[in-house]
Amino acid sequence: MSRHIKRIPAPKSWPVLRKVRTFILKPMPGKHSADYALPIGVVLRDLLKYVHNLKEAELVLRQKKVLVDGKPVREAKYNVGLFDVISLPEAKEHYRILINSFGKLHLIKISDEEAKKKIVRIESKRLAKGGKFQYGLSDGRTILTNEKYNTYDSLIISLPDQKIIKVVPFTKGNLVYLISGNHVGVIGSLKEVKPEVRRTKVVISTDQGDIETLKKYVVMLGEKKPEIKIQ
Repeated sequence: MSRHIKRIPAPKSWPVLRKVRTFILKPMPGKHSADYALPIGVVLRDLLKYVHNLKEAELVLRQKKVLVDGKPVREAKYNVGLFDVISLPEAKEHYRILINSFGKLHLIKISDEEAKKKIVRIESKRLAKGGKFQYGLSDGRTILTNEKYNTYDSLIISLPDQKIIKVVPFTKGNLVYLISGNHVGVIGSLKEVKPEVRRTKVVISTDQGDIETLKKYVVMLGEKKPEIKIQ
């Protein structure tokens, strides 16, 4: 199987130059879908400019100099995506992956304290053995807990131990972040939920007025203020 894909048909969310080269590294299947993920080697080379080429990226990764969500990664094709925290211990720098109003993934620099937490959306839940609840999260991981939450609630988890710090419920009035659709990257508050037969829509109140979008495009961000840095 090829390690590369052509740049021009690569996901539109990838903030890379399309015509400078023919191919770009292909991410391995992982915790994020292709629309919300990049290979860590591409992040190091094209976004952070931490290395000049993939050979250098592979060397840095083998030396465990790059952490994702607090844990070292060693494969250049490793899939990193929305809300993941990338740390470079030697440079004493941390970054979070977000998505902007153009639908492009981008990095923002964050503090040491910010790098210790992450926001994830609950995608699924089921009752596991022992009466615990098993939650499938937006970054591919699962969490077992006695606490009962709902799908589309957001969890603030600590890194790298994945303990639940706080829950942001899918409740009217809470802050949201739109991760797809015509209003991608917008921050507002949940005003209304409009259930429909095929798909549920929501109304979001923003500084520019109310907008309507699909429920699946919404990530709960906080109650009075965002629980993570997003700008």
